[in-house]
Amino acid sequence: AQCPCNNLPSSAGVQVLTDAIARAAAAGITVVASAGNDGDTVLRYPACLSTTISVGATFDKGYPYAPTVAGSFPTTGTFHQAGGASFADCNHTTPVVADQLVCFSNRSTCMDFAAPGYNITSVQLGNNTTNLNSYGTSQAAAHVTAALALLQQAAPQLTNAQMLQLLHATAVKVPLNQSVPTGSQVDRIDILHAINKATLADVKDWMIFN
Repeated sequence: AQCPCNNLPSSAGVQVLTDAIARAAAAGITVVASAGNDGDTVLRYPACLSTTISVGATFDKGYPYAPTVAGSFPTTGTFHQAGGASFADCNHTTPVVADQLVCFSNRSTCMDFAAPGYNITSVQLGNNTTNLNSYGTSQAAAHVTAALALLQQAAPQLTNAQMLQLLHATAVKVPLNQSVPTGSQVDRIDILHAINKATLADVKDWMIFN
């Protein structure tokens, strides 16, 4: 993203990380970062940097309320209460739909992508027998990272810039604000569409003219 970085952590390591990300980008490595879980209209560092790809979190299907772990319907719990201090003190007490941004997700017109980031089944650190159902823009960022890896495998002839262009071109446009569906939008990745497009025989010509 290329956004104002006005919420930099007060750490001596900020410049070290910024420089490392810049070196990675210069070496042709794509750095993906989560937008943050503050429910804010600015992106967390380092997602705000122009050298990173920023990702916000969406629902991948409808739910009657969220977070579901906060209690029985109608829930009075919030993501902050369920997930801890790193999450916004918000919830959804009315039904949500697929591709709606989760209330905790930071969002901005300079955000690069959105991806599923609620009720995501993953592995659990230190446990090889139990899955973990989690949420957050970190889960969404992992989807975009995996999408880029799959694209690289499916179409190794594409550059990093072309893969990102393809993800944008094949994405689903979703509103930053569900109550204003015709307002500002962000690209929710559609990896199947992207891979299908990437494996066409004329992919190079397509990339030139799109």
